Amino acid sequence: MIKITILNLNLVNGNHNYGGAIIATTMINIHNVTFSGNTAKEGGAIYSFKDTLLTDSKFENNIATFGGAIYNEGFFEIQRCKFNNNNATWGGSIYSKKDVRVVNSEIRNSNSKYAPAIYAQNILLVKNSISKN
Repeated sequence: MIKITILNLNLVNGNHNYGGAIIATTMINIHNVTFSGNTAKEGGAIYSFKDTLLTDSKFENNIATFGGAIYNEGFFEIQRCKFNNNNATWGGSIYSKKDVRVVNSEIRNSNSKYAPAIYAQNILLVKNSISKN
């Protein structure tokens, strides 16, 4: 099985229908990456089909119709991440069709008509995290 790791990057002002900065079609680990100003129809910054581990990363000013920062179709774990000022119609920061776990993270100032922080269709676990929207 192929697994991709992305480390220490700034991904800024990307634009695509699916995932303004990243479309993940295989397992992916993302560490210490800043996503800013990305836009898409689904997943302003990331559109993920597979399991994803996201650590110590920042999402700011990303925009989409579904998932201002992230659109997820696989298991998604978020640890020690910050989301600020992401916008979408559904799921201001995160739109998830599968299980999502958010641990020690912050979601602030996200806007959405439906679920300003996280829209989850399946299991959502939030632990030691802050959401002010």
